[in-house]
Amino acid sequence: MNENARTVKIMLEKPYFKKLLENSYLTKNQLIMLSIWKNKKNLGEKIADEKSRVKTPTKTISKGSFYRSLSQARGNVRKSIVTLLVATMLQLIDVDDVRILMNITNIISEDKIELNRALINKIIENIKKI
Repeated sequence: MNENARTVKIMLEKPYFKKLLENSYLTKNQLIMLSIWKNKKNLGEKIADEKSRVKTPTKTISKGSFYRSLSQARGNVRKSIVTLLVATMLQLIDVDDVRILMNITNIISEDKIELNRALINKIIENIKKI
């Protein structure tokens, strides 16, 4: 299992991450496809084997199914970023709020704080107020 896959697997086991994922535009499957794609791209490897199948952590899927999920995932990420840019440009979201969110992301990613359900719910509530 590659580093990206290990990280995704670990994160998917954390209740706070599951809660955040539920409130995102990505599905669990799309997140896994993005992880596989990113790792293969970084290593310069092909996505599918000679039989046009892609092995995921849980199953083997067709190349077409993989690329369909990957395309949806990349589109969702791209649109989310553009939405954030547009909302910031129109001052619908304060730039400082975005910085705070990025800092929270760094803290969470580095496991610097113990996250519990109440804290995650509070973060999501505050995001919904934006």
